[in-house]
Amino acid sequence: MIIDEPVAKKPKIEPINSETFSFNQPSAATLKEMCKKMNVKYCNDAYKFWGEIIFENILPASNNIKTHSTKSENIFACFSQFFTGNVSSCYFLQDVINKAFCEELIESGIEPSETVQVFIDITVSEEHLKFIAKFLSCKIGIYGNGNLKKYGNWKNRDKSDVLTLILSFENGLYSVVLDL
Repeated sequence: MIIDEPVAKKPKIEPINSETFSFNQPSAATLKEMCKKMNVKYCNDAYKFWGEIIFENILPASNNIKTHSTKSENIFACFSQFFTGNVSSCYFLQDVINKAFCEELIESGIEPSETVQVFIDITVSEEHLKFIAKFLSCKIGIYGNGNLKKYGNWKNRDKSDVLTLILSFENGLYSVVLDL
């Protein structure tokens, strides 16, 4: 008698991608500290807003990005959502961060008259994004065409207390990423 047994399946082995980072939502204390740094009143709506973000790992690429319904040409609208829960402080945060950015540019030897463009443009440069990550002591990740571009110090994977802001930039609009 011959017994047909099913062929044993090989266990599926997921490739280990060293570019995957764990994501932790900030505490209310961290958000309060950020608000204080930017001279914005802390509101519990910010903490509630973070509750909408459901991913646990940051992937180097994703074709399944889900973003918040609010989309803007101005990245500071997203920062306002992260720190206040809405976009109402967008221009105030833009002003605070741009003033600090201009001060750093002037300290590096750039003429004050050359920094005026920072206040006129709503677009941000690579240099500007690097500064924002440093100024806010955070990591910023921006998905464009499904690929992650990172700003700030992403090398220390063990520091889970570092604030991480994940955004999408598609069709000229920024939006907060809710799921990957």
